[in-house]
Amino acid sequence: MRLEDEIVVGTAYYPEHWPQQRWEEDLRLMQQAGITVVRLAELAWSRMEPTDGNFDFDWLEEFISMAHSKGMRVVLGTPTEASPVWLRHEHPEVVSINADGLRSGGRGQHCHNSPTFRFYAGRIAQEMSRRFGSNPAVIGWQIDNELKGVPCYCESCAAAFRLWLQKRYGTIEELNRRWGTHFWSQTYNSWEQVRLPSHDQLTISTSQVVDFKRFISDTTVNFLQMQADIIRKNAPGQFITHNIQSSLYSAVNMYDLADKLDFMGWDTYPHVDDTYEVTALGHDLARGTRHQSYWMMEQKNGYFNGSDYNLALEPGIVRAWAYQDIARGANGILFYRWRANRWGQEQNPNGILRHDGTPRRAYDEIARFCREVAPFSQELAKTKVHAPVALLQNYSDIWAHEAKRQYTNISYDKVMMEYYEALLQLGVTPDVVQASDEDLSRYRVVFAPNLMLISRQEAENLKRYVANGGHVVVGVRAGMKNEDNVVVDTPWPGLLRELCGVTVDEFEALPPHVPVQVTYEGYTYTARMWADVLTAEAAAPQVVYANRFYQGKPAVTSNRYGKGDATYFGVAGCPELLKAYFSWLLPTCGVDIMDLPKGVYATMRESEKAKFLFFINMTREKQHIDTPLPGIDCITGAKLGKTVPLNPLGVVMARCD
Repeated sequence: MRLEDEIVVGTAYYPEHWPQQRWEEDLRLMQQAGITVVRLAELAWSRMEPTDGNFDFDWLEEFISMAHSKGMRVVLGTPTEASPVWLRHEHPEVVSINADGLRSGGRGQHCHNSPTFRFYAGRIAQEMSRRFGSNPAVIGWQIDNELKGVPCYCESCAAAFRLWLQKRYGTIEELNRRWGTHFWSQTYNSWEQVRLPSHDQLTISTSQVVDFKRFISDTTVNFLQMQADIIRKNAPGQFITHNIQSSLYSAVNMYDLADKLDFMGWDTYPHVDDTYEVTALGHDLARGTRHQSYWMMEQKNGYFNGSDYNLALEPGIVRAWAYQDIARGANGILFYRWRANRWGQEQNPNGILRHDGTPRRAYDEIARFCREVAPFSQELAKTKVHAPVALLQNYSDIWAHEAKRQYTNISYDKVMMEYYEALLQLGVTPDVVQASDEDLSRYRVVFAPNLMLISRQEAENLKRYVANGGHVVVGVRAGMKNEDNVVVDTPWPGLLRELCGVTVDEFEALPPHVPVQVTYEGYTYTARMWADVLTAEAAAPQVVYANRFYQGKPAVTSNRYGKGDATYFGVAGCPELLKAYFSWLLPTCGVDIMDLPKGVYATMRESEKAKFLFFINMTREKQHIDTPLPGIDCITGAKLGKTVPLNPLGVVMARCD
């Protein structure tokens, strides 16, 4: 099955949890709702391999055969997140060691460098794919489940880390130079002296911590690739994907992971009273990793299985979540889970069916969604999300913040979300990509809120983009450090100084009692997180400070570079200014904007033949939105005027030919 064939609706099912005589009834109810895909087995290792080397797939094959006879298609999960008890009993070394030197419990906390664990994980992937690699019902595979970047401190990881460092630096002298180990007398004389940054180490370099996080990410990606290689050999006609945890999960570089997949997948569990910006960001990240559509491998449809609170799902919210998924690029939505679980750690009713096997209200909403989308499924699946701008994600920058967070008032995520929310309120959908992306030229504007740590290659890529006519917006603290997490020995913004045409003279990490004011176009705005005091060299001031000792100095500048422009945005914690400035900048760069109420989302999916314009109201109030394009609501058939009414939790999917 190809990603662009149709919009797929499915669910996670656990035949090992329910009596066999119940299977047919569950499949009948799925058919009745319009569900056509089931995900199986991603946590069933002990059922498939009850003892070492003894495999039992008959029960799974029997269910798959029954599902296939009902027209269902199957996605199989490799079960390596939940290892069987017998494996951990005989080989405790498969469980990770934490920074205190103790075995670290919790589902998925395996050592991905353990030769023992890799052997057993590879073997179960081998046996599964040999059994089901040519099964006509099986369309694809999910590797593992919500892979964790596990920071293991065992001897296997220490040895693997040293090899990773040798490949990166070549010699111990080069490592010392780039880490700056003369600080605090951390100099190494041999590779054997390099340890993991565990809690028993007297001195830990912040460069060492960032490299350790890179190593963990690489190890996790390699563990996934090991299984993917096995499955591709045994099941060449079936796709391979994975389900990342969320947009804010940062222990694994999602771009590296996505590179090993046929398409990306992810899981979302929003609160009922959420504002959904973080969920939207997850969609834009999943889409941006490979510049293509993706699948929602787990879409919440019930209560949380662990949270500070649980609100009942209001009528219409599951349907609205599903529309938000496809509006931002999902071609598949698998609801988690089919029937509420009765055992262990997940006993809350997060199921389309209740614990007693009867349908909840979510069942009817999913069935309605399937009926509404079906007439447009194939055409809609061939469209791509219209994303005229990019928002840069920088995992090394995240890891540098985690290695040493100097100021508690500001964080990577806070600055990222300020930029993102401003774009959403203007109806602009970004792709979330890396600064190393080879084709930034597809975007009219590239927003770079977090580039404190930047490599020379990334800096040159941004320069090339701007020189060829692009526009980049660079945020606070940009260019302060090189890729080794070492402060540069040139004026800030370092490698971006020529591009931006400014020098950062001073900075302030602002406490709540010292806000900073700036003026822009005759209006005064207040910054509450950060202020970079700039000297405009080649750049032209756009916004200036209105108080403090640097009153009158530039806060935001614009610099002509080649055929394009670079904006340095030197304040953070000022969302009102961001929205006002972007409201001017985006139209000048050829990007259409709207003025949306908070909680209302607008996106467009387009192909050469059609445009599908989505308006989704995640608020509990009726909204009226001015639409830029005439069209017909695919759901109701109504012709849309200049203003579109949106009911609470309402959806409009307009076709605009």
